[in-house]
Amino acid sequence: MTKEFLRDLHQEAETNLKHSGKWMVAGIETGIFWPKTPQIFPCNGFDFILRPTDEKHLPTICLNYGQYRLDSNQARNEIMKFASILSWREGERLEISTWAGGSFPINICRGRMDSVGNHLATDNLPDLSNGLMVALALFREAISSNNKFYSFLSFYKVISSIHTKGLDRGKWFSSAISRITDHQALERIQELESDNSDIGTYLLNQGRHAIAHAEKEVFVNPDSLNDIQRIYADIPIMHALAELAIEESFSYYPNRSMRRPARNLIEGFEKFIGGDLLQMVISGNLPDKTISVDVPDSVCVLVRKENRFLSLDDCYIEGFEITKGWFHFSIKNKLFPIQFIIHLELEAKLMHFNPLRDMGNALKTESIDDIKCALQLHEMYFLTLCNGSFEVWDSESGALLGKTKPFFMTNMMINFDGYTREKERLEKLIAEKCMEK
Repeated sequence: MTKEFLRDLHQEAETNLKHSGKWMVAGIETGIFWPKTPQIFPCNGFDFILRPTDEKHLPTICLNYGQYRLDSNQARNEIMKFASILSWREGERLEISTWAGGSFPINICRGRMDSVGNHLATDNLPDLSNGLMVALALFREAISSNNKFYSFLSFYKVISSIHTKGLDRGKWFSSAISRITDHQALERIQELESDNSDIGTYLLNQGRHAIAHAEKEVFVNPDSLNDIQRIYADIPIMHALAELAIEESFSYYPNRSMRRPARNLIEGFEKFIGGDLLQMVISGNLPDKTISVDVPDSVCVLVRKENRFLSLDDCYIEGFEITKGWFHFSIKNKLFPIQFIIHLELEAKLMHFNPLRDMGNALKTESIDDIKCALQLHEMYFLTLCNGSFEVWDSESGALLGKTKPFFMTNMMINFDGYTREKERLEKLIAEKCMEK
């Protein structure tokens, strides 16, 4: 069975879409950059398939629910939960406009959808809880609706689902206003404060109550341009407050959030190093005795960029060096004379790898296996230079030990011609060795 981190999510999607089963298909309209080719997106134990748009068809979310022993209603529920997570994570509308089902994932006639990309990252997914999923569902409803009155109410319901008591909710509104950072929301707040308005009271009485209750003295008239423009101007405040409520209550942040904590890119390594040793290395107070770290017996290294990745299995951690605040691990291969050096910046929780200096080999061109390995390394080297991320995985458990941010060269240009010539040279050598056999 293919390890989870080595799955080709695009090729698998192409294959699975050809299989019969019990399929549920959701036609969507969204501002998310949807993948241009079918892609599996694992979430909450299900393999959802994101299928792209074309001139005739809507983008879709497909689920072969029969393999999970769900019924059609349960399948719809799981797709809606997944849609809410994506909408929140990406900070974009995602509206399910139609449903279809059958023994094959049929296409659905096209609507409006123009945002596309090569691959949709499958990280930054939440630990699911009922409270969070309700809030995310309401948030998706708010961000996806073209009716601004309905959006306003849905954003308000996000906050109400979290701060359920009216008095406590009022206090939260008063304090949360000062924590808003969105510039559109801040501009509108300044306009309202210039009229000596209490923002929380205004949003309740002239926003929530005025939209929901036509019997009130102050109510929103859908045919009043002033009312439409006023609520439209208030939406950024409600959007920002709903985001803030979810972030503060569940510690779950959309990708674009400025408040999102920096991701720990060496969490897997930290578990093996241990907290006490980590703190000693960070402080520079190293013991005189020999230090040992119980690292995995076998690791897999790979380079990934969007939907493409190249991997090298059968590797092991040969040893390490320590400098103040840093661990430097040497990774070698069990079959070939290859070495990678990775650098863990402990306090910043970052992993560094520079292919120009941290990658080497003593491969010869006598063996076809050596040449194939040299070609793989050449491709990994080039993919890293093209903003790839270098990752180290525990081969046995499938746990991520560490990964770098995408690599960016400074004051240098990639030699594309040189890359192509070397690739062609190695491919020619492989062909010649095959002919010799």
